[in-house]
Amino acid sequence: MVKNQQDDLLQHAPFGFFSFNDQGIIVAVNARLCIDLGYDRDFLSHRKVEELFTLASRIFYQTHLFPLIKLHGQASEIFLSLLTKDKMEIPVLLNASRFDSGREVLNSCAYIIVSHRRKYEDELLQAKKAAEKALKENEELVKAKVELESNKEVLDRHISKLQQNNQELLQLNQVISHDLQEPIRKMAIFSNILEKEEAGLFSAKGSKALERIRASSTKVLQLMSNLQKYVAIGMDELTKSEVDLAVLIRHLQEEVLFEDKTGTVIFHTDPVPVVEGDRQQLKLLFYHLFCNAVQFRKAEADLIVYIHASLIQHNSFKATSNKFKYVNFVKIQVTDNGQGFDNKYHEYVFKILKKIDSASAGLGFGLAYCKKVVENHFGTIAVESTPGSGTCFTILLPLHQ
Repeated sequence: MVKNQQDDLLQHAPFGFFSFNDQGIIVAVNARLCIDLGYDRDFLSHRKVEELFTLASRIFYQTHLFPLIKLHGQASEIFLSLLTKDKMEIPVLLNASRFDSGREVLNSCAYIIVSHRRKYEDELLQAKKAAEKALKENEELVKAKVELESNKEVLDRHISKLQQNNQELLQLNQVISHDLQEPIRKMAIFSNILEKEEAGLFSAKGSKALERIRASSTKVLQLMSNLQKYVAIGMDELTKSEVDLAVLIRHLQEEVLFEDKTGTVIFHTDPVPVVEGDRQQLKLLFYHLFCNAVQFRKAEADLIVYIHASLIQHNSFKATSNKFKYVNFVKIQVTDNGQGFDNKYHEYVFKILKKIDSASAGLGFGLAYCKKVVENHFGTIAVESTPGSGTCFTILLPLHQ
């Protein structure tokens, strides 16, 4: 190929080209460079090569690029910016080589414009992040699958244990219902017969002992009846329906007022929403809360009971740690101005057969019933109290089961 043809190919090559000597004087440029930078070839001839660079690239040329070319005879994939005649920056990727033309040593540079380099780098970075995210999610998915399989085994054991406990409770309930109650019932009947028909045969001390036998057998029958009821609350499936708590509470208040007959009980009730639940169990809950307030009111003052309700978002997970699912709950507070009690008993009062005042009426089942009903509805119940300043029960119930 003749020299003129080689020159034509270089002039119209799809890359910019310029050459300069060790004094930094431009010796040659091709047409692509003139088009890219907006210069005439004659204007650039014998000008300083640094005029082609932006300020930052000039510093880079002086401190890195030119020393690198002189030291190694070449430089590859150098990223810098050229400056057009109109002072516009053009990012380019440049390769350079050094050779002896016979008259002087020249440094030839060829470049391509990489105006989309930043876009490509961003796309590559985003693709890398997406790949890393997918890998992490896949690892988390595998981990979650392993945990799920493990949880299935744990859940199966819990279900098996619960089924076993339920069978034992059913057997216990049958024993309470029949095997234990029947002999005690006969003791009560026969002691009553002796007391009425053979009263003259007993001394005063014997008659008193007989009365105690009858009273004790009656108490044991009541205790068994309450235990049977307590077990049944835990065993029975919820008969779910839409329960208008406002109507249910109003009817219970009327019932409590009718039973009390003192006319010294006053109820103040806020609007209460409709919830999904077992109507009979919810009725039992509020009945015993109201009865508890009546039983432990102050003798010298009217009993005032406030029922306040509000909707809140609450975590539906109770037994599983680090799990969260917030759903709609109704928060109901039943507050009275009664006797109150030391708040250190705030958990004790919900246990069966536990009473702060052993001389008070009842067997200690009322608040235990309340706790059982609330737990059956996957809610919570708590109490705060101060001696002489009343008591506040706080109940959280999910709106939907």
